[in-house]
Amino acid sequence: MKTKALIALLLLMFASACEVIFDSDMRYLPVRDPTAVVLKNRLVSYTSTELVYETDVLLLEIYDGWDNTFLEKEDFVFGGSFKTTVLDFQRVSSGNTGASSSLLLLDASGSYKTTDPYNARSQAINKFFHDHSPPEDFLLGAFSKNGSLTGDGVEFYSEHFSSDHEQPTRYLFDLAKRTGGSSSLYDALYKSIDKFDAGNHRKELVSLVHAPDNASSVPWPDVVQKAKANGVRMHMIGLGSEVSLSSLAAIAQETGGFFAACRDEKEMVCVFNQLHRLLNSNMEAYRIRVKVEPPAGTIASGLEWMQAIYITDPQFAYEYNPAYVYLKIP
Repeated sequence: MKTKALIALLLLMFASACEVIFDSDMRYLPVRDPTAVVLKNRLVSYTSTELVYETDVLLLEIYDGWDNTFLEKEDFVFGGSFKTTVLDFQRVSSGNTGASSSLLLLDASGSYKTTDPYNARSQAINKFFHDHSPPEDFLLGAFSKNGSLTGDGVEFYSEHFSSDHEQPTRYLFDLAKRTGGSSSLYDALYKSIDKFDAGNHRKELVSLVHAPDNASSVPWPDVVQKAKANGVRMHMIGLGSEVSLSSLAAIAQETGGFFAACRDEKEMVCVFNQLHRLLNSNMEAYRIRVKVEPPAGTIASGLEWMQAIYITDPQFAYEYNPAYVYLKIP
């Protein structure tokens, strides 16, 4: 009798634990790691010998709604062999107001065997969809050329935005079986802008990219020009080591979007876990003003400047993914 009572008690405790787990975001998401996101950069001033800029860097924690705001300027190390001086270091709130229409583009080119072998991306994106509620809406698309998708370089689940997070689930998870071909990112971005209507919603276009674009006919500066003309912000999530960091950072910076260079699927999942908040709520970020002094003659009109920031949380001895600052000298 005592044995049966003990078993019953253990089963009850197990059921209670499961209920707690399945009432949280853990029901959707696999393991994730804290991740750095560059929200925006601003050129302050420049001469032929020095460059001053500001960057807003967000440090996402693994739990939804949490940002790491406890680091000091010594925990941020700037890459490059030239002199870099931190002129100002402060914590700021950054956010958006009003309902959003979010279009998510998923890279379906090549193979995810090395970057996301267990399809964590689908679980993470599914969670992002579940975070929506009217009047917010979203649309899912995927891109590749000469692969398994229909359409000319980009395919959409539906013709229209929706708030129904159940409808695209099967399509989303089936995309993992349809990878292949070459990347047509820029063509897909260019065409996706036309999916937004002229309503009052903010226009947010998010792309998950794991391969360099090698099949588009549209260059990325044309994508940026069209996005700016139509009021579309483009947010870029790079996954793995094969992506073109400079072009992804440039597209995000030039259109007012964020850029996250995720080293692996755990960091990617962290971004998607908080993506809805990134697009629609307040975030607590670090604003850092920096002066760099490269070799004489380096800084000139038209220069595309890129610098990595290496961030460490000393309390947990955790090294974040690099945050990449992109600026273009006018």
